[in-house]
Amino acid sequence: MDAVTAAGTTLSGNQVTAQQSLDQTLDNFLLMLTTQLQYQDPLDPLDTAEFTNQLVGFSTVEQLIAQNQKLDELIAAQTTTAPLQTALGYIGMEVEVQGSGFSYTGQPVRLAYQLESSSALTKVSIVDAAGNQVWSTSGSTASGTHTLTWNGTNGDGDAVDPGAYFLKVEALDIDGNAVATAPYVTGLVTGVESYDGKILLAVGDLFVDLNDVLAVRQPLQSTDSDA
Repeated sequence: MDAVTAAGTTLSGNQVTAQQSLDQTLDNFLLMLTTQLQYQDPLDPLDTAEFTNQLVGFSTVEQLIAQNQKLDELIAAQTTTAPLQTALGYIGMEVEVQGSGFSYTGQPVRLAYQLESSSALTKVSIVDAAGNQVWSTSGSTASGTHTLTWNGTNGDGDAVDPGAYFLKVEALDIDGNAVATAPYVTGLVTGVESYDGKILLAVGDLFVDLNDVLAVRQPLQSTDSDA
């Protein structure tokens, strides 16, 4: 368990043990020193040179403990900030994560879905935050991962408003049983945030855990739309 010094500095368990051991040894040394001085022969006093050397040795050990403490603090600070600094490189890039929610900002959106097994019928839909379908198409029936690009239009070909949307994939086999699916969405990273020990990427109105990122790409251009 860590401890806090009178100056407010946090010490690790090893540092606390080392400091306590040094304090106890120094206390015992000073007790022996004062006892010997109390009972020394006035006509033949003790040689203080050795005592002085030992006191210097205690001081040196104490300084080493303090240096190790500062080094641990420096390493801890670097460990905390390094992932955040690395995540800054994601800003301006497009990331892919497993999930259905994504932010449409007016630019084409790359989407993907996976079928656990082949299907007889696959329907891919885009729904808004209220659950209303805004666009749909027939999807691939082969097992595996499939990609598509949505350019932000509804079923009539009209542009939809920017905002939060969801990818919905429904697949049925030849017997009408549901086939397991997994949606994958992408978005442009606009910021980075550290929260509760996690590094989060701001993707539109959503936040994505950095550990959930499956792919990083250059963002799509408006001329690349396929849907």
